[in-house]
Amino acid sequence: MNRKDKWTENDDNMLTQTVIDHIRTGSTQLKAFAKVAEIQSRTAAACGFRWNAELRHRYNNEIKEAKLQGRQSKDVAIVVRNQEQLNPIDQIIDALEKFRFEHLEFENEIRNLKSKNAELELELEELRNSNGLNINPSDDLQTLLDLIRKAEGMIIERENKKPAYR
Repeated sequence: MNRKDKWTENDDNMLTQTVIDHIRTGSTQLKAFAKVAEIQSRTAAACGFRWNAELRHRYNNEIKEAKLQGRQSKDVAIVVRNQEQLNPIDQIIDALEKFRFEHLEFENEIRNLKSKNAELELELEELRNSNGLNINPSDDLQTLLDLIRKAEGMIIERENKKPAYR
């Protein structure tokens, strides 16, 4: 059966681009279907059916990216709108509250890292004791630094010597 209103590649491209643009700008797919329906002389339901049954699965990555961009643009718009409604004192208070929250998060992260460090030091000490090793890391570090300095000296000495032949 050859339908008069069969979907063409151009129709599909227009539907796809319109839907993705609407998602990207934070609009709905239903509004995209309505817009395409008006242009193509179809129903919004027909556009929605075509999108969901035939096209959507081909554009998963583009849809994910558009949704992410849509969320980011909504977040920015809300912040801008909120900042425009605040007077300067309220803006300063808002900024200080955000700074306080970030500061508390950093303090919590520092506490967690200190706790993890203490656990690792205990584990290291247990490993040393179980293996009968009495190694002081600072002594090892000093020995390593002495070796590096000696190697650097040897390299400099070799570079300063001229070859015996020319």
